[in-house]
Amino acid sequence: MEVEVAHPSQPNASRFDESAAAAMSLPQPPAPQQRSGNTRSGHTSLQQKRPAPVDGSKILRNDEVYRQLFEAQVQLTDQLAGTRWWRENKPAVKQVKSSRDLSLPVVRNAAPATSRGMLAGRQADWTRALENDGRTENPVVARQTAEWLDLVSAETESGQHATEVADLPDQVRPSKLRSDVIDRIKEKRRERHNLTLEEMHQELYQVGVTFEPLIVQRCQSLHETLAKLEEELDRRLSPLATNESLMALDQHQLLGLWQGVAEVFADRRNAIGSLDEDLLALESDRVTEIRRVFHSYSEVLERVSHLAPAELHRIVDDEAVQMNQTLLGNQRSFADLNARLVMSELDRERRMRAHWQDKITEWRAGHVEVAVAGFHQFVQSPQVQSPPSLESILSNMRAEQSEINSRRLELIEELSSLAPPNACKSGVAAWHQKMQQVCKMLDETNQKYLQQVYEDYERVCQHCLEAINAR
Repeated sequence: MEVEVAHPSQPNASRFDESAAAAMSLPQPPAPQQRSGNTRSGHTSLQQKRPAPVDGSKILRNDEVYRQLFEAQVQLTDQLAGTRWWRENKPAVKQVKSSRDLSLPVVRNAAPATSRGMLAGRQADWTRALENDGRTENPVVARQTAEWLDLVSAETESGQHATEVADLPDQVRPSKLRSDVIDRIKEKRRERHNLTLEEMHQELYQVGVTFEPLIVQRCQSLHETLAKLEEELDRRLSPLATNESLMALDQHQLLGLWQGVAEVFADRRNAIGSLDEDLLALESDRVTEIRRVFHSYSEVLERVSHLAPAELHRIVDDEAVQMNQTLLGNQRSFADLNARLVMSELDRERRMRAHWQDKITEWRAGHVEVAVAGFHQFVQSPQVQSPPSLESILSNMRAEQSEINSRRLELIEELSSLAPPNACKSGVAAWHQKMQQVCKMLDETNQKYLQQVYEDYERVCQHCLEAINAR
């Protein structure tokens, strides 16, 4: 029976050959046929016949445990070989097992029992016994029972293995101490392994030292660009600083002012976008450099062979996971920086546009107030309130109306002379006709001067409209 040990399948398992050879060089009894040859060939045969680990076997990761288990297996194998040799070469003692006593050997008397003839004592008793006598042993049945018991008690191969393992000693003491060459080689490899890891960390640190100033320089360049654009933005918005400069602008200048401000904000957004692209490019270069460092030092660590490839890959993977977390944190910081800058620019542009629109409203209100005040002053001027042409028209109208009215009064006075007997029909008709002519003349005069007044007011209103348009 072999002791199953989960040996590492890595190349560094060969380091234990010297220890195995030292353990197997102990003085042993003559080996069986399958152990012929020197100790190293026996060790090789042991490695070739080593059973594969079954499912669920625990794979240890400590090289010291591997070495101890391997030495223990070699010692147990040697003890097992000695036990097998002793069992195969011990003096044979024939035991005859019967139904009465299966453990005591039969001691035969060399002198023949001639008094009973050729039959044994129990056989002779059976011949003298009655038929169907249950108390007398039947020799045929006894022989068949003994053969059946021998067949049942025959040891199987697994039983022999169990017996051999049970015969092994509880504590196996090696005949000599093992050499410390393996320990010194292991310590040397451990030092080289730690030194390589330290060099890898130093080179990774140098990669960070190389790329960090580039990132800082690019951020400072963006800061300077934004500062220059900030000055340009202040210069373009300077007309909105005071009411005097605001009111001095015309409508075309005020509406065109925002176009220049929008161009400045577009330049700021482009600068922020170029920063994000540059940071991502630098980060990509850093990832490439870090990947190169990991590949190169992984090969070096594999050549050192201090750890098994699986354990080494796990350590490198842990380092890579930590570095990936750092790189992801950098990318997250870059994305957060870009988002903050873009949101800040959008918010500032929104606030600037709202300020510009407020200034437009203020400009319009100021100009409306100025126009209303000027128009009110224009309306209150003597040219509008009492135009000279209107006074001339009214004076001429009053003069003509007074003349016509005097003629009408004369006709009314003539009416008193038409009393009988001087009154006649023809005289009254003539007076009536004259009165109609005077009244008609008065109406025509009124209509004429009223039309002149309307024309004068139209002229004044036209002047007012011209004044409004001029505002």
